[in-house]
Amino acid sequence: MLDRTKAPYINNLVQPDIIKAQEAFIFENTPVFFVHSDNQEALKIEIITDSGSKFEQKPAAASTALSLLNEGTINRTGSQISDGFDSRGAFTDFNNTSDRQHMSCYTLERFFPEIIELMSDVWINPSFPENELERYQNQKAEQIAQQRKKNQYKAAEVFKNSLFGKNHPYGRTVGPEEIKSITREDLIDFHPTMYRNPAIFLSGKVTDNVLSTLQDHLQKIPVAQANTSKTKKPEQITDLIVIKRPESLQSTIRMGLPVIDRGHKDYYKLVVANELFGGYFGSRLMKNLREDKGYTYGVHSRLMHLEDEGYMIVGTDVIKEKTEDSLNEIQSELERLATESVEQLELDTVINYLKGNFISSINTPYSLVDKFKSLYFYDIDYGFYDNYFENLDQITPADIKNTVEKYLLNNQWTKVVVGDLK
Repeated sequence: MLDRTKAPYINNLVQPDIIKAQEAFIFENTPVFFVHSDNQEALKIEIITDSGSKFEQKPAAASTALSLLNEGTINRTGSQISDGFDSRGAFTDFNNTSDRQHMSCYTLERFFPEIIELMSDVWINPSFPENELERYQNQKAEQIAQQRKKNQYKAAEVFKNSLFGKNHPYGRTVGPEEIKSITREDLIDFHPTMYRNPAIFLSGKVTDNVLSTLQDHLQKIPVAQANTSKTKKPEQITDLIVIKRPESLQSTIRMGLPVIDRGHKDYYKLVVANELFGGYFGSRLMKNLREDKGYTYGVHSRLMHLEDEGYMIVGTDVIKEKTEDSLNEIQSELERLATESVEQLELDTVINYLKGNFISSINTPYSLVDKFKSLYFYDIDYGFYDNYFENLDQITPADIKNTVEKYLLNNQWTKVVVGDLK
């Protein structure tokens, strides 16, 4: 019988061997990487290109073009495309970011020849039907108009504008006006951009037949090279920006600052410092703002990485009357981390939490490919993961103090409040 008077035995977490992605040299101009698993029939293919929003000549062209790929080609109607995927139990997901566009599909290995033929047609031969463009514009414009009424959405937009600058590729936001201004000719002009530096990632049941079928279709892709020049320097606003909405019961806070990237020697220390500060449910910010003060249901801090910039963001929704107090408490927790040594038990708890998260994040071929992508696109080798536990174990309380003081305790914070400042 279980003796509930005794605490459960704690095992020391051991650095796992991560299964590494392999490269399939099947096409000269397009790298193909895969993680194979015999334990399932499912397969995921993801095509990623250097054609995100920062490459568009007209705002909203990239996201609109990607959204309409599935709505018709010169060979198929939108309904035929949809039926082609649905009849094979396939799930597609097209995602546009500032840096890249992602076209992915989950399917069964036995359907891969039909699925890759469909994806190739969608990628190469979109027709961008006028009626579908109009429908998309009406729906998207209305969706954005409604979303902007929400404090969280508005705060996210203003935060991006202020952290990078409204005219910076990472700071631009798209509204109903930009969506409505897109024409079919704009999409046709942007479409060749979607062939820039493609990379293909496969995970699941990746057989020889899958690779040979993929090779046949890759020969049809007109690969183009992207401009690899770095984006212009951000024009950050470090003032406190308040968007007043007196009718709101809560205020939304978004605040952040530029930080070092994954390749920096101090990055592991920053990861741990962020977790202590607001990265998980037991963080300092959660204990302060939620448990002790009752100002919010939740608060978080995260490290975000774009191709040319990295930043930390802190986000929460607080009782409107406690907005200013919440900002002060966030600042107070930063100062505490920079001036008072973290107890070793608290530091060990966070490090073990990070280790456990890492172990749980590499248990499927899909997640293993995701891990590889975060290395591949930032030019980092597998040593980042192979030495992960070792680097975490070397971090001391003094490292946390020094890291917070060096990188976070400064006047480089962008702060946005949507609601009211009381």
